[in-house]
Amino acid sequence: MNQLKRILCLVLAVMFVFACVGCADTPASNPTGNNGSEHRPPYQSEDEVVTVAFEDKDHLFDYKTEKWDGPEGYVIVVPQGNTEAMKSAKYLQKYFKDAFGVSLTITTDSTEAKDKEILIGKTSREASNTTLGEAEMKVSLKGSKLVFDGGHDVTVDMAVKKFVRVTTKVNEAATFSLETDFESTLDNKYEGQYAGYNYVWGEEFEGVGIGSSWFQLIAKMAGSDRAEVSKEKNVVDVNDGRLKLHALSYFNNNREGTEYRIPCSTVTHETMNFKYGYAEIRARVPYKWGCFPSWWTQSTAGVCGYRTKDIMFEVDIFEIFNAWEKTPNLIQWYEAGFDYGSKYPNCWKLKELGVTPKPGEHQSIADCWVGHNDQLFKWEENPNLSNEYHTYGYEWTPTEIKMTIDGKEHAVFDISQPRDSYNEAMLPGTNSPIYFHDPQGFIFNNHIFLDGVSLASASVAKYPKSLPAAFYIDWIRLYQKDDNGSKIYFDDQRDYLS
Repeated sequence: MNQLKRILCLVLAVMFVFACVGCADTPASNPTGNNGSEHRPPYQSEDEVVTVAFEDKDHLFDYKTEKWDGPEGYVIVVPQGNTEAMKSAKYLQKYFKDAFGVSLTITTDSTEAKDKEILIGKTSREASNTTLGEAEMKVSLKGSKLVFDGGHDVTVDMAVKKFVRVTTKVNEAATFSLETDFESTLDNKYEGQYAGYNYVWGEEFEGVGIGSSWFQLIAKMAGSDRAEVSKEKNVVDVNDGRLKLHALSYFNNNREGTEYRIPCSTVTHETMNFKYGYAEIRARVPYKWGCFPSWWTQSTAGVCGYRTKDIMFEVDIFEIFNAWEKTPNLIQWYEAGFDYGSKYPNCWKLKELGVTPKPGEHQSIADCWVGHNDQLFKWEENPNLSNEYHTYGYEWTPTEIKMTIDGKEHAVFDISQPRDSYNEAMLPGTNSPIYFHDPQGFIFNNHIFLDGVSLASASVAKYPKSLPAAFYIDWIRLYQKDDNGSKIYFDDQRDYLS
């Protein structure tokens, strides 16, 4: 009997093991959200990229949460005549209304002081700190007053938006003191390389949502049946103090064949365009096979109306084509059907193509690469590169275009000479279509390489572990000089300014 029991126990144990293995091999169900879509785990491939475990804590900062008797009954005070402080005040006003249903009045420091005040920037009130360095910010409670201090309008605005992100309850206030990397002039930065440049515009991405920034979403780069270009927050958003662009492996029950989701282009063409200057970003860029992040500009169309009719310019400050190289490009896009035969009989692109149009004959040219792959920047081998923040720079003057990384120059293009034939009506300073001198707007993309999407030189389908790919921009800042024809054009459509 004991032997029989032992045999029976052994049989039951074997059956239990097989039952467990069978459960483990059974495919799990794939629940979907209300929109019928889900993130799909990447499949395995023989071609694997190096991945490094990483937790991005760049947005975190130390603060205290203190008891406060606001916002009910308070008034927001800004310095008389300070339009930037007024914008920050409106942002805070909207937050208190949306979050707590409290409507606050905004006034200036020319009015009589009250006990319950929220001070924004360098007001004339005694509680305001007017001695902070421009890179510094501070939010504090001084008696009954809530005070937002900063050495520059930019850092004051950063303080307001950081406060909004971490203050979540009525009768509480986040207080903190921080020093940023903001500089209003480049006279002493990079060993005087950009002397004379002063800050004119920027976006610190401290707000919440794309609508809080200068950037708008436009599909400047195409998708396909397999790759969905999207405006959804899981691929493009502003939060945690950064513009976040994600390229994902993605399944959508409502869109047959979808394998990837990639973000729309984020652009400033409807809000800000500029002519000449030095711009830089602090960003974490995905250097991965199959991924195609980029920072670029195009001459302006639409609301500002400065684009030359027949030719459009493009400057690719960087395009990432593989896991270690950064490529700058200058491109002229020609409108199909443009009459090159009569207007540009000596067009260098026509010569390159071996085309000699007859007078009045139309020649269609999609684009011409003024500079392409001839000034690559190649990183040293670094498996952690996609997780690092670096500073990428772009200088545009009347004579040249220059690209830098962490302050070091790596590409220079001469734009002082024409690429095509021209006449007296097209000399420098006359918005000539043969020069890179039309106003430009900024564009960010986090695209992918895939058959039918962009170039297919390194299809992401071969490198599934490259996804998700995160392109995070901490800030973008533009500096200009007063003496070289620099201009900036605004058509501000941010909701909180209306």
